[in-house]
Amino acid sequence: GASGGGRPPMDGSFRLAVDQGGVVSSIELTAAFDSGVVDGGAGDLTMGVCWADNAYRADDFAVHGSFYNSGVVGSTACRAPGVVQTIPLHEL
Repeated sequence: GASGGGRPPMDGSFRLAVDQGGVVSSIELTAAFDSGVVDGGAGDLTMGVCWADNAYRADDFAVHGSFYNSGVVGSTACRAPGVVQTIPLHEL
């Protein structure tokens, strides 16, 4: 399959809840990676989901991930594939 350099595009969303003191108590992240015309998105997805918590802790934390195919050239991310996309999602 065709592939090119760079990181795959990611669509992300988040939901959170705060307690009465203003402290974040619940975080839910959702990430969908565009694998392009190849099935190479699994590595980005796996690492992105596994390390999405970064240095933070919430009593209730969840990450949901998926990848999809589109008509664009696939990407060949290296050095922390997926993590670079999901950590900023958590930082929001």
